[in-house]
Amino acid sequence: MKKYAWIFLLPVLILGFWLRTINFSQITFTYDQARDAFEALDIWRGDHFRLLGPATDLGGLFHGPFYWYMLSPLYHFSNGNIAVVKVFLILFNLVNAAFIYFFSKKLFKNRFVGVLSALLFALSFEAVQYGRWISNPAPAVLTNAIFFYGLWLFVNNRKRALPLMVLGLGLSIQFQFFMTYLFFLILPIFIYKLAKKTFTVSRSDILLTFISLLVFSTFILAEFKFGFQGFKALLKFLSEEKPLFNNGFIAAFNVFMDRIFNTFSLNVFGKNALISGLCTLSVLIYSLFFAPGRYKRQVFFLIVWLFSPILLFSFEKNSAQFATIGILYPAIMLTSFTIHQLFVCKKELRVFAVLFVLFVSITQIGMVYRYTKNGEVIFAVQDKMLLSDQKKVIDWIYKESRGKPFSLNTVTNPLFINTTWSYLFDWYGKNRYGYMPSWVGYPQDGVYGSQVRYTPKNIMDGTRYFLIIEPTPGIPDMYIFVYVRYENSRSTLIKKQQIGGFTVEERIFGKYKDFSREDLFKKEVKTATETSP
Repeated sequence: MKKYAWIFLLPVLILGFWLRTINFSQITFTYDQARDAFEALDIWRGDHFRLLGPATDLGGLFHGPFYWYMLSPLYHFSNGNIAVVKVFLILFNLVNAAFIYFFSKKLFKNRFVGVLSALLFALSFEAVQYGRWISNPAPAVLTNAIFFYGLWLFVNNRKRALPLMVLGLGLSIQFQFFMTYLFFLILPIFIYKLAKKTFTVSRSDILLTFISLLVFSTFILAEFKFGFQGFKALLKFLSEEKPLFNNGFIAAFNVFMDRIFNTFSLNVFGKNALISGLCTLSVLIYSLFFAPGRYKRQVFFLIVWLFSPILLFSFEKNSAQFATIGILYPAIMLTSFTIHQLFVCKKELRVFAVLFVLFVSITQIGMVYRYTKNGEVIFAVQDKMLLSDQKKVIDWIYKESRGKPFSLNTVTNPLFINTTWSYLFDWYGKNRYGYMPSWVGYPQDGVYGSQVRYTPKNIMDGTRYFLIIEPTPGIPDMYIFVYVRYENSRSTLIKKQQIGGFTVEERIFGKYKDFSREDLFKKEVKTATETSP
């Protein structure tokens, strides 16, 4: 194993790449992905400087802009090709397979645990979903692991610990702001080391740490430039958000434990609740109570890592799947360690260990085949927003228009924001068919995609017109109903086509009038409310 570890690792990486490209065209592409694409292209094409990244769920608080800078050359040199960005993020995600091998080998001083951890990561359904997901939290899987590797070195007084820890923390916060909770892991360790007078750092590490601190510079500059809006937003959240601990520690702990079991399910043991639950309990109980003494520190470190996001679960805003980003690492590493112990305990258990690895492999590969055909399902807020279907929608519209000018409106999530389709028609429709439709929906001034040049409106009676209705999860049915009612007041439906989760209505204008959100809300919503049963 010592001599041939990398020979084992190479097919693991190939396996991981293959799994991440299954149903490759089924890319989840929503408002967030279109927004990021526009920002990445704008950075390269002229508006180079960014201090703020994607918005968080808290008004006034933003992630860092590093994700946009990372994607900028990819979108530019591929002429906006979304598939190129996806391939890059898949390869970036596969770096984790090599890193978890290196980390596990160093932690347990055992290459077997390292190779097995790499294999389980390559197979992991959640890791596959992160690898395919074109969104800012995805790269934080790796940067979170870099932080914890630095933390492990720091606890053990090793070189390069402090700069690695600071770099991993800074990049993680760039990708996902809530990972500031990791500060609370560092603080007690610093205090303990200072109290015990065991905190030592070389001059070179001090220099590298200061260089690593540059990753935080965008946040600091943004606070000064925008009047400390992020700090104020965070204070407001902490003062107004009701902690779950107010309802009792047990309630918050139960919510978090559900997420722990879900993590083992998505990464190792599969969807069967009984089997996954029993296997997860077995790994945790063995690790906590029966692991050999020489591994107690390593196991304790991984348990702390696994449970570290519980700080986030003290608040009610914790439903996002990526709230526990990064803990797939300790879940996989603890499982690999437990399987290794089966090998070394008794020869009779080796057959069981091999069968168990085979079971895990079949389970995870089956989940990849079953669910990736629907995109990045564990992260998508809006179901069936697949790029493959979006292209089919555009192809059908251009085919129906027969090379003649046509107009476009959309029912979207967020409502009245056409960012997704502005990007798709500009990148795919215009490049493939040579011209753009005219826009006859709500004015898009000041939103992402407002720079896209549609054909100027020249609406006459009989002009062909298409209404795209996105999949209903995320869009209340009433709004779709009143949208169609409103469109009936200015156009006539001649054909309706269902493509995946999208409904496309082909219409012809009668008496054209500009789209009015006020009319939609004041008249149509009121009428729908009054007439509803």
